[in-house]
Amino acid sequence: YLEVRFGELRMVVFKAGNVPQADLIAAARDQEPVVRASSVPPGVEPLALQSTKAALARHGDLNAIAEEVKDTVVQGFGGVWHLALGVDRQFGAAFAPSGDAYLECSFGELEMVLFQAAGGAPGAHAGAAAIIAMSRGSTPVIIKSTVRDDVRQYALEKSQAELCCHTDFGSIASAVHEDLNKVCGGGWQCVVGLGAHYGSWVSAAPEGWLDVKFGEVHMAMFRASRHCSQAEIIEGAQTEQAIVRKTTLSKEQQTRAIQGALKMFGEHLRFGDVAKAIREDFIGEYGGVWHVIVAVAEHAGFSVWPANEGYLNVLFGEVEMILFKAYTNWF
Repeated sequence: YLEVRFGELRMVVFKAGNVPQADLIAAARDQEPVVRASSVPPGVEPLALQSTKAALARHGDLNAIAEEVKDTVVQGFGGVWHLALGVDRQFGAAFAPSGDAYLECSFGELEMVLFQAAGGAPGAHAGAAAIIAMSRGSTPVIIKSTVRDDVRQYALEKSQAELCCHTDFGSIASAVHEDLNKVCGGGWQCVVGLGAHYGSWVSAAPEGWLDVKFGEVHMAMFRASRHCSQAEIIEGAQTEQAIVRKTTLSKEQQTRAIQGALKMFGEHLRFGDVAKAIREDFIGEYGGVWHVIVAVAEHAGFSVWPANEGYLNVLFGEVEMILFKAYTNWF
């Protein structure tokens, strides 16, 4: 073996050993990888090492191992990748890799170099499917949270479930967005990205921000801060599905209240006018003393003493309505 440099030129002269490839590969199977240099994007290194271990167990030929590992990385992260395998001290290489796409490691006597050439194809850092797959089952790390405890718990459970159902960031964001708006009221947004290549700055409602990481996947769920008029908010509520939070009304009364509210949203531009119309309808139909409160859910709080079987709390997107029959039996 001879290795010599002439300035920037490196030359290696060697006589091949007599150990068959199959024996070298068999010995490498029991070795843990030693990473000598790594500047690859997040997720590439563990995928490359895991797929190399698997390929070593399946093949007895270095070309077949190199081909399988390279194809696995390309499928997971896109772009144009190259891979070289050789025996340590009988292996030399000189490459011009891109600045953040080079991995050099060894499995015993077997050395591997994985790289992406400088000026490689765009999109080499995509790899959403592989990153998402590795993030499944990760313990969530909360960066910041201003949401209620029940909303946070629901959001984390749904986020973990959607990570297991989808292979791209957009589908996960869309599914979480729909889940939150359906159960926690309207106005929720969701942004999903790769932690190392992710940043966000949004105007969130006071109790509407959850920033969390699942492994390499970073998610921001927030309820947008609103500066709309009552008319705009009421118009948006017309198309929202009613979500009943709590009720002691009969089925018939509950249906009348919800349908009446949706109808009033289409006829009035102010919360007070909507509430007055629903109140008058219930007094006329059922008698007694009824009260109605309509407001933006995130900007309102309620504490009332309703009569038995006379209470309804319902959401229409970001609009919350409280309907209750006054408690009059004080003595």
